[in-house]
Amino acid sequence: MYDCTNHTALRYQYVLTADTGSVPRPSSFRLDPDLPSGCGQQSSAATYSSVSGWDRGHLVTSNHMDYDETYIRRANYMTNIVPQVGAFNRGIWKQAEEVAECYRDLATVHVYGGVQRSVE
Repeated sequence: MYDCTNHTALRYQYVLTADTGSVPRPSSFRLDPDLPSGCGQQSSAATYSSVSGWDRGHLVTSNHMDYDETYIRRANYMTNIVPQVGAFNRGIWKQAEEVAECYRDLATVHVYGGVQRSVE
């Protein structure tokens, strides 16, 4: 689910089965060509370097999509990228991705996630 007004993904879900992929991750992020006309998205694939300590964080990790060139490319669309505090992105978020990566070889894993927009 994508919020065109706030230029961010809200919710995602996918199913992981045994890891059979090795398609390399794209070297760059791209704007999403599949959004409907008039739907706003982040206007740049640039880093969030103007705010110290923030990363571009994948919602759906590229590694979970490395079984298909189209899916891994879509994982690097800016519609799948959100600002994340670096320690979170490289800490518990990465650990959650790795747990799913391990368990997928034992049984089917249903992954659900999303972001909450802060209300001011």
